[in-house]
Amino acid sequence: MIGNADSKIDKKICYNCSGVIHLLNSITHCSNCQHCFHKICSKKSGTTYRSKYYCYNCSMNTDIRKYNPFYEALQVSKDDEDKPYLQNQVSHDANKEILLLSSILENCRIDSTQSLKNTLISNDKYAQSLSCIFQNIDGMASNFDNFIATLHSITHDFSIIGLAETNIDPLTKETFKIPHYSSVFQNKKDGKRKGTGVGMYIHQSLTYTIKQELTMLNDDIETIFVDINTQDTPVLAGIIYRPPSGDMNRFLESIGHILSSIQSTQNSILLGDFNVNMLTANKHSSSFEETIICNGFIPTISVSTHHKPNCQRTCIDNILINQPHKVACNGVLESHISHHKSIYTCLNLTKSVTITPSTNSKDKTLFDYSIENLNKLNVLLSTRLSKPCHTFSEFTEIFKDSIIETCKLKSPKLSKRNKIRNPWITIGLSNAIAKRDRLYKLWKRSRTKRCVTGDPRLHEQYRKYRNMLG
Repeated sequence: MIGNADSKIDKKICYNCSGVIHLLNSITHCSNCQHCFHKICSKKSGTTYRSKYYCYNCSMNTDIRKYNPFYEALQVSKDDEDKPYLQNQVSHDANKEILLLSSILENCRIDSTQSLKNTLISNDKYAQSLSCIFQNIDGMASNFDNFIATLHSITHDFSIIGLAETNIDPLTKETFKIPHYSSVFQNKKDGKRKGTGVGMYIHQSLTYTIKQELTMLNDDIETIFVDINTQDTPVLAGIIYRPPSGDMNRFLESIGHILSSIQSTQNSILLGDFNVNMLTANKHSSSFEETIICNGFIPTISVSTHHKPNCQRTCIDNILINQPHKVACNGVLESHISHHKSIYTCLNLTKSVTITPSTNSKDKTLFDYSIENLNKLNVLLSTRLSKPCHTFSEFTEIFKDSIIETCKLKSPKLSKRNKIRNPWITIGLSNAIAKRDRLYKLWKRSRTKRCVTGDPRLHEQYRKYRNMLG
């Protein structure tokens, strides 16, 4: 807003240059913090978004921008000559549909763990929905425990948990178990120690099969897809990661092939780190936007998902869906697991996906297929199958009994991460994580353009407490 110096806004000092604002000076104020600026100073720093001015400090440290091409299409559809795919939707009298798509992105919010917990437990419909959360974890060895503690503080069993940059192979996945979840991991890219690997955890109440034809691993894209066979409503779920060093054109070709092969009537949800900043209009973001929208998908995340200190906020992680009318809630979780925030979306499917109570692990039959036990199995089968079997059922019974006799565990093996042995996620730990997040926010708020590093006392307090938690 621009006014004269006799307005009621505090106008004595310009917050940018610290100069006096004289009587006839034109002034601008930040729509977020309400600080006053000379009009000429406001042009040198800060940004204007949707006809509102935001100072440099607010534009760097708060999420004022939202990705929403449908909002722009509703405002000025005739001027979008560079987005013909949006023009086509408007020309086919799809205003209601575009309003729905726009509202999904406008309603994308930033939650603390407590506010997300309150949202998910406040309405029974979320217990019946297909809920998904995604995190670029930047190394399972470094950040897995922190991620699990964050999930535990939300106290909600997500249907699907997606991870990128796991930096592990499928053979190592047993070290990183989540109670009551099955896991599927993609191989690491050969020759890469970091910045590779995707994985998915599926709640044990859901059955699934891996969709090999959509699973990829190359320099430009890493994916893993599963068909989740719920009782009533099948769902295709995928995790996608685009290495930033890969070729963008080949990535667009690959993801275009994936999206075009998915039937429009099939419930599909794709979680990933696409390394395409949707908050900045450029060639890459426009091409990516056109590829997903033209294939019937829309992103559900519109605010920043990645931020490094003193760097621009970016929206590079997203969740793509092809059934927008089923979105129940969507947003970003203010976590401090890595430079990436967690993102989530809940879908109300036509027929409910119910997360059933988990059964006790003591009721499961567990087997140990060690070399020693397999040798015992070979010897036993050689003896029992020395005489020919008259029926196939007779053969299967002999084989089944031999496996149980040689490989069945009398008691389950307990790993370091097994909850039965070491229930390390306590209420005290959850409270400590919440305190760490509060200290971080206090220090973050102290950062300004004049003092980029913020209050050193608050930063030291946050650093010491963070290091104490490990």
